[in-house]
Amino acid sequence: MAAPFPTSRIECLEADENDQLAIYRNEFDVPGGAIYLDGNSLGAGLTPPLNWRTPSLTREWGLIRS
Repeated sequence: MAAPFPTSRIECLEADENDQLAIYRNEFDVPGGAIYLDGNSLGAGLTPPLNWRTPSLTREWGLIRS
């Protein structure tokens, strides 16, 4: 029985290529090489420049790094 999700690097890369939402990747402020996994938050911040995004909001809406 096949896994319901990709389990190898090759399968993951293929899934990325076929991802219909991939066109929106650059709309979010995630540093290159980072993988956003925190699904229990507001989500990744939107890419600047945004007139409503203040320094305070940027600090509060920052990425958790490990």
